[in-house]
Order: sequence, then C-alpha cells, then structure tokens
Amino acid sequence: MTTPETVARIARNSALLDRMIEQMVHRAGSEDTSIAIVEFIESFPADEQVAELMMLTLSAVERAAQYSTVVDIWDPERRIDPGKAMRLGRQATSAWVDLARQLKKENENG
Repeated sequence: MTTPETVARIARNSALLDRMIEQMVHRAGSEDTSIAIVEFIESFPADEQVAELMMLTLSAVERAAQYSTVVDIWDPERRIDPGKAMRLGRQATSAWVDLARQLKKENENG
C-alpha cells in the first residue's frame, strides 16, 4: 500500500530528476547539477540525508531503466532473485553509509 509520504517522496524525487535532466540535456550542462543535489540533501535533517540520497539514487536508477528497457521493471510477473536483491540492497546501504562517513569527516576537517 502506498502512503501519502511515499507518493510525495516519489513526486519530489521525480521533480529533481526532471530538473537535472533539463540542466544536462537541454541546457548543455550550463547549470551545475551538484547545486541541485546539495540543495536537495540540505533540505533534510542530518540523520535523514543519507537515506534520502539513497532514495534519490534509486529513483534515478528506475528512471534510467525505464529509458533503457522495454520491460516494465515494476511488472509483478517479472521474477526477482531474492538473494540478488538482498545482496544489492546491502551493497547500496554500505556504500551510502561509507559516503556519509566520508562527507562528515570532510566537513569536520573543513
């Protein structure tokens, strides 16, 4: 079941991805997409930033998959290997935790 919060998150992430695509494709990179990402990240409390960035990344991956395949990635008939999904989830979580530590360390060092 989709909650209003989930719907809002999907809409927010989609809007940011649209903005980034617009910046990169139609404006030939004249706007710095990192500014949009920093604004996005800073709009959340520190303890939620890594999770929100991870969700934004997943939204971007979903968008890329929609562009690159004729298969609906949300098709309930499509088989998903649970072991592979769990492994990918652990790897993604680990990568974002490492990134958060690195960013915190860089911020502390100025």
